[in-house]
This record gives sequence, structure tokens and C-alpha cells, in this order.
Amino acid sequence: MTDKKHTPSYMAEFCARGVRLLREHRSDYSSASAAYWAIALKLGCSSFSLQDWCRRAARDAGELSGPTSEEKVRIKALECENR
Repeated sequence: MTDKKHTPSYMAEFCARGVRLLREHRSDYSSASAAYWAIALKLGCSSFSLQDWCRRAARDAGELSGPTSEEKVRIKALECENR
């Protein structure tokens, strides 16, 4: 039997703060991964979580292609309705 790790859920303000910190201090680091790693360490979350939050913020702002958060919620609701 494998133990399932607990995935913490972060408040929206915390995620937004992480995204803001990364955008403000990205130029201080030699690479994007170094920035994610260092800032995530300071925040106490994983670099993968911070990277996901940044991608989501970029999609919501129209900087990256893909469904926005609102569209994902709408799609999920429609899928539940269809079931």
C-alpha cells in the first residue's frame, strides 16, 4: 500500500503574491528555473506550484494560449451537466 502525499491548497492571494514576486524579480536570476526555485523556497511552496500559478496567470491575462480559469470552470460545469 502506498501512502498518498497531502497536496496543500493555497489561498488565491498567496498564489497571486507568488506570481507578482516572480514577475518582479525574474531578472535577478540567470534562468527561469532558478527564479522559480528560489522564490518558491522563500514562499514555502514547490517550484512546480509556482510555475503552474504563473502559467495560469499568463493564460488569464491573454499572454499564453489556452483556456482561461473562467473557461475551465464553465467547461467543467457543462461536463457535469452532460453526465
